[in-house]
Amino acid sequence: IYRWAFLYAEVWATVLYVAVAMILVYRSVLAVERRNDVYSVEQERNRKRSRKVATQAALYVGAFFITWIFGTLTRLIQTINNKVYFP
Repeated sequence: IYRWAFLYAEVWATVLYVAVAMILVYRSVLAVERRNDVYSVEQERNRKRSRKVATQAALYVGAFFITWIFGTLTRLIQTINNKVYFP
C-alpha cells in the first residue's frame, strides 16, 4: 500500500500536472499568435509555432506516460493477483 501511496500516486499526479502545464503553454503560445495576427499578412496565419509547441508537448507527455504505464500496470496486476512474478 505504501508503494501505491508514495510512488505511483505521486508519479501519476506528476504526469497529470505536466500534461496540464503543457496545455497551458500551448494555449499561451496560441494566444500570442492570435494577438500577432493583426500584424501579419493573410497567408501567414498558419499557426506554425503553436503546432510545433503542441507536437513537442504531446511527445514529452507521451514519453512520460509510456515510461510509467508498463511498470504501473505490472504492479497493478501483481497486486490484484496477489502474486509476484520474479525469476
